[in-house]
Amino acid sequence: MLSESMFDPACGAGVAIASRFPLDNVVRRLFENPDLTGELDGAPIRMFDKGYVSAVLGVAGRIVSFISLHSFPFHLFGRDAEDPAFRHIWSALSADLATLTPAPLIVCGDFNTSRRDLLSRDRKLRLSRAITRQPTYQDQTIDDMLFSRHFELVNVAVVDNFSDHRLCLAEVAVERAR
Repeated sequence: MLSESMFDPACGAGVAIASRFPLDNVVRRLFENPDLTGELDGAPIRMFDKGYVSAVLGVAGRIVSFISLHSFPFHLFGRDAEDPAFRHIWSALSADLATLTPAPLIVCGDFNTSRRDLLSRDRKLRLSRAITRQPTYQDQTIDDMLFSRHFELVNVAVVDNFSDHRLCLAEVAVERAR
């Protein structure tokens, strides 16, 4: 799923799921764009589309749902992700995630906020965080991997790279189907 890149008009930006297992029930969803405008380093900027891609696949004898998402960078526009004007965006994502639980679920992405509670404000989603203390963007933990109770976190790494966001890696163990 691609949209325009805020930093390079000649490029696209998007989310994907890469898997060695076949993907089923692939869904692409755009969030409602709040169409914010602002200025960054003296240049005008505008909010581009963001969203997620989800799919289900078989892993270790289980059907697992995966979501890769990119939320809006409200902070670049001087706004807070928890602003009531954006509640409907978080509510829609929360509702989508609720349709995938209580089955095994992994959600990976750039939330552009450290506030994971915004996802469960309207529903009681029980997802654990993989990235809790390591900064992933400047001094904030805005990128993360969330997982349902069907997984146990084995190992986590946050790695510097070419991007302004650090690469987040998590190894999880999945319970086997009974």
